[in-house]
Amino acid sequence: LDKKLNQKAAKIRLKNTQLEGILSAISHEFKNPVAIIKASSDTLKNDPLMSEEFKNKFIEKIIKNSQKIVNLVDKIKLSFTQKEITLNISEFNLKEIVKDVKNELLEKYKDRNILISGNDTLIKADKILIKQVILNLSENALKYSNDEIILQINEHSFFVKDRGIGIEEENLNLITKRYFRVNKNNWDNSLGLGLYIVKQILKVHNFNFIIKSEFNKGSTFGFEF
Repeated sequence: LDKKLNQKAAKIRLKNTQLEGILSAISHEFKNPVAIIKASSDTLKNDPLMSEEFKNKFIEKIIKNSQKIVNLVDKIKLSFTQKEITLNISEFNLKEIVKDVKNELLEKYKDRNILISGNDTLIKADKILIKQVILNLSENALKYSNDEIILQINEHSFFVKDRGIGIEEENLNLITKRYFRVNKNNWDNSLGLGLYIVKQILKVHNFNFIIKSEFNKGSTFGFEF
C-alpha cells in the first residue's frame, strides 16, 4: 500500500511540474507580442503629431503581433483539443509558403542564413496548417543549430535540414510526444508542443512525417505528400 501511495504521489508531483512548466511557457510566449502591442499603442497615443509614415509602422507592428497571439492561441487550442482537426483543402504553391515562412523567421533571426532549394510545387492541403508545420520545423532547426538551414522542396516532399546538435537515438521516438523536451537542450521556455502539433497536422492530411537525426551531426525533418 505504501508503495502504491508513493507511486501515486510521484505521478501527481510530475503532473504538477508539467503544468507549471506549461503555464510558464505560455506566459513567456505571450509576453513579447503583448509588450510590443502596448509600447506601440502608447507611442501612438502620446504623440498626436506623429507623421503618417511612422504611424503606419507602429500600426503594422500592432497588427503583426496581434496575429502572433492569434497563432499562439490556435497552437495551444490544437494541442489540447480532442476533436478532429477540420481541414480547408485548396491547391497552392508550396514554394510561396516556404518563402513567407523564411521572411517571417528572418525578422526574428536577423543574423541567420535560411536557404531555399527547389522549384515551384503544387500541393493540395490546408494552407494555414501546412504553413504552421513548415514554420515549426524551420524554427526548431534555427534554435538547435548555429549554421545555415536549408528548406528543401521536392516534387512530393518537403524537408528542413540543419547541421546542429542532432538528437540522441533514445529520444527519437519521444520528441513528437506532447510536452516532451530534451532536458539537455532546454534552451528556452518552449511549450514542447511544436513537433506534437506537426505530427497531428500531417496525420490528418495522411502525409508521412519524416525524421532523420544523428547526434552532433544534424537533423532532417519533413514530410512526404
